[in-house]
Amino acid sequence: MILKRLLDESSPDAIKILGITDVDLFNPIFSFVFGEAQFKGKCAVVSSYRLRGNPEHVLPPGCPPLLNRLEKEAIHELGHTFGLRHCSTRIVS
Repeated sequence: MILKRLLDESSPDAIKILGITDVDLFNPIFSFVFGEAQFKGKCAVVSSYRLRGNPEHVLPPGCPPLLNRLEKEAIHELGHTFGLRHCSTRIVS
């Protein structure tokens, strides 16, 4: 529903649309998701709700984990709009 609304309310000439919310997201398959995208489509949405981490954890000054996580999730979801799938190859370091 969120992706449909983003699409309905966007400019027809927009290349991609990214919605950002602080509410918890889910889909019919998973009880929660960090984001969702139209595969090879125009719209994606990401949520900061589960990316915040443990609210009791005190972070050192200048450490912006939420912003970093949101940036990575936004890139991930926008990748799906460009037709990129999840990689099935595990990298062991």
